[in-house]
Amino acid sequence: MEQIRIALCGENQKNLRLLEKDLMCHVKGEYKKDLHIDLYNRSQDLNLLVDRYDAICFTDRLIHAFALIEKKEIVLPLRKEIKTYYIDDIYYIEADMKQIHIWTADTETVEQFAFHEIRDLLKDEDFLQIHRSYLVNSKHIKSIDNCSVHMKNGISLPISKYRKAAVYEQWRIYLNSK
Repeated sequence: MEQIRIALCGENQKNLRLLEKDLMCHVKGEYKKDLHIDLYNRSQDLNLLVDRYDAICFTDRLIHAFALIEKKEIVLPLRKEIKTYYIDDIYYIEADMKQIHIWTADTETVEQFAFHEIRDLLKDEDFLQIHRSYLVNSKHIKSIDNCSVHMKNGISLPISKYRKAAVYEQWRIYLNSK
């Protein structure tokens, strides 16, 4: 295999080194030895050498690309099909009889799926059960007050009085881990 040459360009040398390290971590096995990465602080230095590279990445675009690569998915085996959702895109899940409503930033999807099953699928993710009918993604919580969770999209959801202490503690643990 031919060597792949990539140029990273950005203002901060430390960030460039971190991105180089992250990129190398994502390259698998035998391809790692064929990858060569050069770092540039200024794009004008790179302009003279542009023909040497297979890919040129500016750090802001590369950070966005890594975010897309690292997105975790949840797979829902429904009756007639299998659907996947990106976990980080889910704001909250609402139980409604024998179905669930999955709310993202701009859409609501209704699925025939048991609430307890999706809760079990998401148990290792950063979701909090704030009420018997609501499971919220901690990443999208703006604030919590005495009786509600306020989401970053402007929605407020009720906290069960029986779950209040646990919700506060779990969210505190989540915030301290980030």
